[in-house]
Formats: sequence, structure tokens, C-alpha cells
Amino acid sequence: MSKSLIVVGVDPGPTPGVGCLRYDREVLVGADMYQLAPNDTSTLIWLVEHLLTFNSPFDTRQILAVERFVRGRRSAKVSDPKAVDITLEQIESLRAVGDWPGIRFSSRSASEVKPWATEARLLKAGFKLPKGMTHATDGARHCLFAAVSDGGIPDPLSKAWNT
Repeated sequence: MSKSLIVVGVDPGPTPGVGCLRYDREVLVGADMYQLAPNDTSTLIWLVEHLLTFNSPFDTRQILAVERFVRGRRSAKVSDPKAVDITLEQIESLRAVGDWPGIRFSSRSASEVKPWATEARLLKAGFKLPKGMTHATDGARHCLFAAVSDGGIPDPLSKAWNT
């Protein structure tokens, strides 16, 4: 990796979660997680924009990874029918941020990301996993998966990991 890299992962929904990894060349300089207040789409979008643009050198690669919404039995049975609307609104707003010049947007399902982005990988990558912040942890899972799959960062459990 020749450039700096910022990867932001988002678990959209009524209680959104965000994970962010920042690298200066090949050195990890930050691994942060955020769990936001319920139904606060405007703060979510502000946070993601801030993380992607704050103190970013001109040559920084930026990746925004958002969990893909999958309609299924679980989404159809949510206790709050507005949860689906909130999730779709957030994804649409995040997609608009992902269309900014210089930002690579990726979207993967939880079923693709979660089996690989284990707690052991998250911890080795530098994330702290506070109890009760499951949505922030899920945002971190998407962040780490994209950092490895799209950003060229070595798997934290591999011999190539040196951070």
C-alpha cells in the first residue's frame, strides 16, 4: 500500500453502528467504533462524512462499506415497521456519499461479512469491543472486511499482518 487509507464501515438501521480504520502508508493509526442514537440519520451521515474527510491528506484512498439490506423473513418481522424505512433512507444517503469523487463504495450482506470478520480478527486489527455495542461492532466488521478485500490490508490473522 503506497497511500494512506481510510475505511468506514456502516451497519445501517434504527440504531446505526460505524467502524473506522485509518492507515498512514502501512501503519495503523486508528481503529474506532461508534454506536449512534436511534433513528438519527442526520448524525450518521455527518459522522461518515467527517470520518472520510477529516485530516485526510490529498492522496488518501477512501472506502465506504455499507451493509447491504436484504429483504427476508427477518426484515419483514421487525417489531417496528418504520425500521425498514429508516434503514433504506440511511443506505440511500450513504450511497450519495459513496458517489463522491475519490470514494470507493462497497455493499455486502451481513451473511458474507460476519463469518469472516470474527471478534478475534477485529481485536487483532485494533478495535476495542465494548459490551452492548453490537451495531458498532457490526459496522467494524464491514470496515475490516472492506479494508482487506478492497483496500489491500493483510488479514489480521495472517503472517503478513505486522501491526
